Amino acid sequence: MIGEFIRRWKAGAEIVLAVRAFEKTSWLTRLIRATGYGLLSRLGDYPLIPGATGFGLYDRRVVDCLAEWVEPQPFFRGMLIESGFRLETVPYTRPGRARGVSKNNFFTLADFSIAALASSSRNWLRIPLYLSLLLFVGAGLTLAAAVLVAAMQASPWPLVLATFAELAFGGLFFFLGLIGEQVRLISERTRNGPLVIERERVNF
Repeated sequence: MIGEFIRRWKAGAEIVLAVRAFEKTSWLTRLIRATGYGLLSRLGDYPLIPGATGFGLYDRRVVDCLAEWVEPQPFFRGMLIESGFRLETVPYTRPGRARGVSKNNFFTLADFSIAALASSSRNWLRIPLYLSLLLFVGAGLTLAAAVLVAAMQASPWPLVLATFAELAFGGLFFFLGLIGEQVRLISERTRNGPLVIERERVNF
């Protein structure tokens, strides 16, 4: 496949990735992969390419750029897409492992999945902020319901207590969300990723 890689690279692609069109594996492995890629694609900051393992051709600019990133646990497949370079895919069929067994077990795959989710989706850190807003809105509605109940000369205290509980949990999630946002900013400032990729210069 090297010849096809080079043809795509000469045509302008800075990253040429080989993507498995099919691999003979168990139905459970296929289900886990499909679920994992679907989750990462929907919740991540950028779409991932199912079946891409890193096998491909990379322009020197790509290699030099990614080498500058400070990533103790680099999620390489995500970094390729996140970098913003021109990327093309080439499908190939891998019938199965010729010999030997994979060194990956359940725990190594789980560790890889968690690292991939943490690296490719920083929006997860904002979930507590969204929950706090929902709880604050719920507290307002519950308080309004308590006022209506009191106007009908019934006991509003259960609703008042529920309002205080919603406000308390809303405040807790709000501060957790702020901490998560600070963690995200620290990560962005220390990983040394490029703000933009200079594709070409005009009239320089």
